[in-house]
Amino acid sequence: GHLPLPKVNPVAVEAWLDALPVAPGTKAKTKGVMNVLFQQAMRYGWTTANPIRLVRQSAMPLQEEIVLTPVEVAALLAELRDPFRTLVLLAAVTGLRRGELFGLKWEDIDFTEKEIRVVRSVVDQIEGPPKTLASRRPLPMSSELASVLQVWRDQSDFPVSTDWVFASPQSIGAKPYWPDAVLKRHVLPAAKRAGIT
Repeated sequence: GHLPLPKVNPVAVEAWLDALPVAPGTKAKTKGVMNVLFQQAMRYGWTTANPIRLVRQSAMPLQEEIVLTPVEVAALLAELRDPFRTLVLLAAVTGLRRGELFGLKWEDIDFTEKEIRVVRSVVDQIEGPPKTLASRRPLPMSSELASVLQVWRDQSDFPVSTDWVFASPQSIGAKPYWPDAVLKRHVLPAAKRAGIT
């Protein structure tokens, strides 16, 4: 901001971080980047102290994450039809982030080797790399999951290797479904019918 380096203090940084409209984990990562920057500033002699070391910033999420039990997942799956049933099953057994789920193309699923390669993420219909390097490791796929995915591919109007696994019919397969729309129109109503609150 407007402060020269020697005038930056922990309280001002905490207030700035608190005002950012992002998740606590993102704020903690921002603090980490600033810490590295101030260490480099000290190395170059631009400042004599690193005030970021004294900044308090929690990475704890604001809301408790909701984790479904296996019984609840089964009840939810029973209320869904494809492709949403396959999507929820894939999410439940792999733990993929939603951008990674919607970023899957058929070419990323190796039915012979029984693995799923996460090579892209789609967020707000913009294609990019997965969030972390660890995300790019191939995921093993059970025979049961491979069978479910193969059945969905056989039913899909978009089964070509370069097609999205969860291609949106509204975009004639050019784009995957919007995650928020899937959640609102399909998953949440199914959860309500299954008695999951």
